[in-house]
Amino acid sequence: GRTDRRFTKVFANGGTPFNSLNVCEMQAPVGVYALLKEERKESLDFGVGISEKGCLAAGAAAYKENFSAVCLSEGGETELSVPLYGRPIAEGEEILSEEFVLFEKEDLQGALCGLAEIAAETGGKREFSGGSRSGWCSWYYYGNNISEEIILENAAELKQRNVPVGYIQVDDGWSGKRGDWEANGRFPHGMKWLADRIREMGFLPGIWVAPLTAERDSAFFAAHRDLFVKEYGGDGVFGWNSLDLSQPEAQKFLYDLFRKLSAEWGYRYIKFDFAAFGLSAGRHADPSYNGLKNYRKALKIMRSAVTEDTFLLACTSPMLAPIGFADGVRISKDIFERWESLRGVAAQVLHRLWLGRSIRVDPDCLMLRTAAEEEGACFRLCTRTEADIATFLARVAVSGGTVMLSDKVRLLPDSRLDKFRALLPAGERGGVPVDLGERAIPSVVDCGDRAGIRTVVFFNWEDEERELHFSLGATYRVFDFRKCRYCGETEALAATLPPHESVVFHCSALREGAVGACDRMIPELRVSLSETGVSFGELKPGERILCVFRSQPRGAEGCVVTRGEGAEGLYLVTAGEGGNARIRF
Repeated sequence: GRTDRRFTKVFANGGTPFNSLNVCEMQAPVGVYALLKEERKESLDFGVGISEKGCLAAGAAAYKENFSAVCLSEGGETELSVPLYGRPIAEGEEILSEEFVLFEKEDLQGALCGLAEIAAETGGKREFSGGSRSGWCSWYYYGNNISEEIILENAAELKQRNVPVGYIQVDDGWSGKRGDWEANGRFPHGMKWLADRIREMGFLPGIWVAPLTAERDSAFFAAHRDLFVKEYGGDGVFGWNSLDLSQPEAQKFLYDLFRKLSAEWGYRYIKFDFAAFGLSAGRHADPSYNGLKNYRKALKIMRSAVTEDTFLLACTSPMLAPIGFADGVRISKDIFERWESLRGVAAQVLHRLWLGRSIRVDPDCLMLRTAAEEEGACFRLCTRTEADIATFLARVAVSGGTVMLSDKVRLLPDSRLDKFRALLPAGERGGVPVDLGERAIPSVVDCGDRAGIRTVVFFNWEDEERELHFSLGATYRVFDFRKCRYCGETEALAATLPPHESVVFHCSALREGAVGACDRMIPELRVSLSETGVSFGELKPGERILCVFRSQPRGAEGCVVTRGEGAEGLYLVTAGEGGNARIRF
């Protein structure tokens, strides 16, 4: 169809080739692209046309049966389609698309959030019943060269140094060949024993698995070659080995595997990787199946097999297909050790924060180390500067997703672990990139008001100095988190940032009370004001809150109050062991 507007830009999802399909998954490009005269831009799943009159969102409302695509043109044309990727259509067969949606919003953020809310409604968004969204992961320091000793050493170090993470996640390297999901020789006591030891230390055990594929020299593939998607012209396996979930025996294998991981072994965080290898353009035993339907069947089986409090994280997965079954989805390619990698991942993460309205996002692991905190066994040798690491921390914080550390904990000094602690507990929602579509990588993220403190983060993704501005729309008292410094009152934020640096502002409009948090990058404080004083809840023991009080505080419960410097009425409130504070006037 044709609209009454001309699109100057389009928000579009690219694709990654898998088994003759083109899949919008974590590694796929995403961004806002300018359209030249008469130019067209295809986008997988959905797209948003941007014009002077507003934004038009077009695409799939659900992600269950068939892939979808949209093509938007500069002249205002909108074309919706169902790519079949070579699948033959039988005589008399009818193929239906997903339900499509078309709607208008004033701005791009509103259009994307509208799409996320529709996807959550049609997919049945899950509300995770577990309590943790943080942890430690073995992958980015050790790769697949792990052992039960390595896992327990890092867990013990986190416990000894009182780092309040929830999960200890064993990544790739614990099993035999992919497809043969039993412990290898580096885990002689078995995976249930390891899960029990992790739990005894006060953490929840997590594990990596790639359940929808198998290596060709694995015992499982040798014994069950017939359970994989076939070529159309014969009985050979189509492309990469993809488990055919239209077959009852394959369904039983997947159910039994996840039942074992969760209910029998006790793992409460399962990162299932290579999800896109469960997507194939080949021939399934049930001819009504295709790659997407096969994957959705896998998701349903995995969810039914695990305990209700098991967090399922989908990696290399189509972005919106896991809604209703998985608890989280990776939204970026793997993070590597260079600034260029950090910058590339930021482009994907910041363009996908709106997904958090439909499923919890995973912005990949955090690495705090420099070369000084590495030794011979390190899998990824980091070359980042202190400025790079500070920006990395801020980018993870604004995502509102899972927070997973992936360093050798013993080598990290307390100063680095304190930076990690400032991200905990992990936030409930991501920020809003206010310059989405204006820059190749958004540079200003408004994390909103959370119980009286509004956090705004500036990023400089470039190799040269940049000046950034943001209007707050009202007068706020401003606190610089990194410098732990009160900056006074203003209606607009401004900063000149050196290359690769970032700044985190806490902004308070409260008459009295908190201005900023010294020990939490994005504060989510429970603040209660009364005629006689102010109370703070949900504080971490020892957490420091900078406050402005118009009257001299007369008494404090559960905290220590000291007079601050630089402004009249400024005080520092330090929470006691109970984690709550009340100040009377």
